[in-house]
Amino acid sequence: MSLSDEKAIFEIMSSFLERVEGWKDTIMTAARVFEVPDHEVMIVIKRLERLEEELLHYQIFGF
Repeated sequence: MSLSDEKAIFEIMSSFLERVEGWKDTIMTAARVFEVPDHEVMIVIKRLERLEEELLHYQIFGF
């Protein structure tokens, strides 16, 4: 993946996370509706939290 691809992904996810307040609750609700096992939901949430931290770092320091 090139640097420009990574930057584009960060920008898209940043926009998404900024727009969706309470995204964890939204994911948990959708998971319950579709009967997704809790451990799988937690994996996704942990990945998004890590991405959120990386986005914050990117916004502060750049690449």
